[in-house]
Amino acid sequence: MWLIVYIDPGTGSYVLQVVAAGVLGAMFALKMFWHRIAGFFRRDRPSKPDVEQGGKSSD
Repeated sequence: MWLIVYIDPGTGSYVLQVVAAGVLGAMFALKMFWHRIAGFFRRDRPSKPDVEQGGKSSD
C-alpha cells in the first residue's frame, strides 16, 4: 500500500524557521556561556590565597 502524503508549502517554511531559530539559539547560548566553557577546558586555574597570610593584608 502506497501512502500519499501532501506537505503544504507553509509547512516547509515553518520547518525552515524552526531550524533557523534552533541554530541561532544555539549560537546565542554558546556566545553567552563561552567564558565558562573555555574556562572549564583551560589548564591554568587561578591560584588559591596563601593560608599563611590568612587573607589579611600586611601594612
